[in-house]
Amino acid sequence: MSDPPSALADLLTDCDGHDIRLALAADGNLEIDAPPDTLSPELLSRLKAYKADLLAMLGPAPEVDPAPLV
Repeated sequence: MSDPPSALADLLTDCDGHDIRLALAADGNLEIDAPPDTLSPELLSRLKAYKADLLAMLGPAPEVDPAPLV
């Protein structure tokens, strides 16, 4: 999504406030662990809208070659 970063931060805050945990599943999809009755249609819609951003954020960190010590 191209919305301001604060919209994604708000979504993550809402998930945290509802004890909803997001993770990268083994198949590369978004895994959502939520207590019963916490995923409202509105919250689920927001998660779908930001799925690509969430997957990018949860994905593996790029490998970095350490700089040689000189």
